[in-house]
Amino acid sequence: MMVSRTARRIALYSSFIVSLVVVGLWTTAHLRSSGEKRAEQPEVSKPRPQDSDGKPRPNALVQGMRVLAFEGKVDKVSTSSQAVDPLRVGALLEGKEGVRTGESSRVRLAIGGRSTVELKERGELQILGDEENGQILKLMGGRVDIDYNEPGKRIRIESRDGDAVAATEEGLFTVLQAGETIAVATRTGKVDLSSGASEVEVPQGFQSIVSNGSVSDPQPMPVDLLLRVVDPGCIVQRESFIVLSGRSSPGARVMADGVLASVTLDGRFFVRVPLHRGRNDIEVVSEDAAGHRKTRSFSCVTVDPSAPINEIKIKWGPTTKSSPSS
Repeated sequence: MMVSRTARRIALYSSFIVSLVVVGLWTTAHLRSSGEKRAEQPEVSKPRPQDSDGKPRPNALVQGMRVLAFEGKVDKVSTSSQAVDPLRVGALLEGKEGVRTGESSRVRLAIGGRSTVELKERGELQILGDEENGQILKLMGGRVDIDYNEPGKRIRIESRDGDAVAATEEGLFTVLQAGETIAVATRTGKVDLSSGASEVEVPQGFQSIVSNGSVSDPQPMPVDLLLRVVDPGCIVQRESFIVLSGRSSPGARVMADGVLASVTLDGRFFVRVPLHRGRNDIEVVSEDAAGHRKTRSFSCVTVDPSAPINEIKIKWGPTTKSSPSS
């Protein structure tokens, strides 16, 4: 009788322990299964970074150009409405927009995720639009340095009148719009330069010039810049302007007190410079696509409305048949 009761108790305890083990195993399996499902669920995406104005910041492959930095006076220009607005770092420039730099100013822009464009002083660059295989820009004036490397894409820089086009898939190069002349200097890679039916490939370390629809053969980039100006001497005159002439390197841009000179294909130039009453300090600056820059100063020209005509003594250099650019 005692044995039978003990056996029943042992059987009852065994059944209870087995039940606990089964419940424990089920609970563990359920928690593991729930955990795996949670791991399989996608993470909630983080909000995109925003600019100071609260707008989402585009990713690195956005079309257009983003302002990275600028110095001096730089304006954002609308080519459709002719509106001019202040520029800010981080701003996105798209089709029919551009930038304009003043004296001693420059702006650096980003294209895509790997490329940059830097517009130097007294220049204007417009965005004509984006294409599936690249970007199209127009240089209205001045000098722009381009470092381009976007796989599968190509950048095109058009001249002010659209007659000349510089294009590349990869390279570091400069385009300089000097009046009616376009110069392209290639530092790395190669650039295709065309105008009308003429086209050349400008390799690394060479430059080529477009003038009157003709593209010159590539020549090694110069190691120095030529700038010669006919000295007007110390003169007193009634006229409130003076015409300076001289010669610079072919393809260079020449400016006198901010006035763009008319430059021929061989580098000869002349420029009409406005003067104020009294003694004038005139500064002539020349720069080329290779990055060279030279300055000449003249401070001995005086405007006196009461000066007799016989005191006007102007020394002129060889005259040209060209007319000053507007």
